[in-house]
Amino acid sequence: MSQFNMRRRPGLATKTGRRVAVAGAGVALAAAAVLSSASPAFAKPGAVMSFAPSPYDYGNVEAGQSASQTFTLTNTGSAGSGALTLTLLGPKTFSITANSCDSVKVAPGGHCTVTVQFAPTHRGLTRALLAASSPKSGVGTLATALMFGTGLGHLYWVDVNNGDVEMSNVDGSNRQIIETGQVTPQQITTDGKHIYWTDGGSGQVWEANTDGSNAHVIESGQDFPNGIAVNDSQIFWSDGADGTIHSANLDGTNPQTINTGPLFVSGPIVEANLDGSNAHVIEPGQSSPHGLAVVGSHLYWASVNDETVFQANLDGSNPQPVVKDLLPLGGLGAMTADSGHVFWWSGSAVVYEANLDGTNQQIILPNVPDMDGMAITPG
Repeated sequence: MSQFNMRRRPGLATKTGRRVAVAGAGVALAAAAVLSSASPAFAKPGAVMSFAPSPYDYGNVEAGQSASQTFTLTNTGSAGSGALTLTLLGPKTFSITANSCDSVKVAPGGHCTVTVQFAPTHRGLTRALLAASSPKSGVGTLATALMFGTGLGHLYWVDVNNGDVEMSNVDGSNRQIIETGQVTPQQITTDGKHIYWTDGGSGQVWEANTDGSNAHVIESGQDFPNGIAVNDSQIFWSDGADGTIHSANLDGTNPQTINTGPLFVSGPIVEANLDGSNAHVIEPGQSSPHGLAVVGSHLYWASVNDETVFQANLDGSNPQPVVKDLLPLGGLGAMTADSGHVFWWSGSAVVYEANLDGTNQQIILPNVPDMDGMAITPG
């Protein structure tokens, strides 16, 4: 097994999630459509409905965690409402978990309640709109409640020498070890709900909550699992010993080999369909590529031997360096990226952050003697 204990191997990455800005715009458009259906001429005379609280701010919630709020819909008018229909407009991070209002007629002075949960999987501000209407009685929107919350996230990495899995805030603060005792942890990824990493030395794939709790093995008996990636329904990993790529459900069930290689340690970057078919080289001639991230319409990776972070289109066209010889890197290793920044580990034992075009480089994590895989909560 020792001959396969390679420190720098290519990782895998998939595109995850929608952008917060798009979600916010969608809420605004959908809200306008709902509100435009309300007309005083069709409103039931005497029924005056309102939600409380509104607006409501869930505040800061860690990705992978949740917060709930109960909204009370009260009729302060002189007549009862028609049978109510409740609609929640916004991203899937908001969901109705309890509802005593749907199909109910609220008498004057009466009320009903709706509980909405905010469970972010991305960093940033997200909005939603809760609307009550009575379409069966010909009434448009009777009341709305605006809600918003901010998802927080983390930077994750593995220390192959000490066998640790660590995390910090995105700005490098509040660094902590969340799992120990790994043999040779290789790569790590997150979908904003859980974190996943490979331990090459033990032949295992691990899963944990975003705060590191409930860490457990979901795949075992692998030769040398290395690169790892996740999408909404599947997890993918490469095996550095036999050059294969595997997939499974997020809980590790239904594992299967989807590509039999070859897996290049140095050289090209390869693209394939999610089932492993149509594998082909999209970027040849790289110098020990390591770490891989997809951000929007671009692909980012670290080229270890020439200490450069590259950007290219998703089909591999138009590759260009975004970080090269601008700081005394001292060797380039783990890297990741999000919608606004690229992060990488330097052999000088620090972690850097920069804009996606390589500008505004700064140290966010000092004194990190060794780092292999790196991941960040989507944002």
